[in-house]
Amino acid sequence: MAFNRNIIRDYVKKYSKASSRSITRMLIRDHPLIFNNFEAVRVEVRAIKKELNIESKSETIPEGFFNDFKTIEIKGNFKVLLLNDIHIPYHDKKSLELAVNKFDKIDIVILNGDIIDCYSLSKFERDPRRRFFKDELETAKKFLSYLRNKFKKSRIIYKFGNHEERFQRFIYYTAPELVGVNEIYLENLLELNNFGIEMYNNKEPIKLGHLYVLHGHEYKGYNNLVSPARGIFLKTKSNTVIGHYHISSTFQDTSISGKFTTCWSVGCLCDLHPEYMPLNRWNLGFAYVETFNEEFNLSNYKIINNKVFST
Repeated sequence: MAFNRNIIRDYVKKYSKASSRSITRMLIRDHPLIFNNFEAVRVEVRAIKKELNIESKSETIPEGFFNDFKTIEIKGNFKVLLLNDIHIPYHDKKSLELAVNKFDKIDIVILNGDIIDCYSLSKFERDPRRRFFKDELETAKKFLSYLRNKFKKSRIIYKFGNHEERFQRFIYYTAPELVGVNEIYLENLLELNNFGIEMYNNKEPIKLGHLYVLHGHEYKGYNNLVSPARGIFLKTKSNTVIGHYHISSTFQDTSISGKFTTCWSVGCLCDLHPEYMPLNRWNLGFAYVETFNEEFNLSNYKIINNKVFST
């Protein structure tokens, strides 16, 4: 069995007080494609503990493992441009230009997932004649460069969606030996640091005052056939805006206590008639949010015939 000792070493250092058994369970749970033989992995954990002079301790209750999950909170008075589902290189260039150039002053740009398509890395049936992943990366970097040049002083946040997650799954299933090699993380291949772009890839919500920003794939198993906005309301029960479904929709609700809640879904900025689903309910669109400390005002825009309309 071939081990990635670097991963084991990282876990041993991070959980130095945990027993060898606990660390082994964490490794098998988090990296099942790499580690699947419990005893063999535990032997390797013990060996690395010995190398690092870390004593193995028998504990009644082993250390638990927690996902480093947090909400990204943004407080203050800001003008925020929200772009999602661009699906580079299958983007709608004209609509993207309309969205980016709609406002003169933007404090924060949120790229709310599925900015790059990762078509060739999909688990679904693929046309081998379509563009290679390298081409997608180069096109995406050109867009990010354009965006940074357009908004030189703005904060730009890139929240990964399900299409960006295709890359990580591809590595897990086809090249698990490369897991942990920082140079091949998608954020590094896209050179986000060079563009001064923040990245969040753990399904973290972004909170603009009282408004939550999700890509839309974070929750599983909710009905979005009629209205994605209503679907996400039934999950979050809070003011929330999502992308993912390529449809503009709004849902409002008032509770018995008088609490007023609104949820939105935002249209896409990509080809409306892709080969895999040419007939659909999609529409082009983007959103704009103004925050006033904890309060906010959201405008959900549609693009129809190369013109921008407020919904």
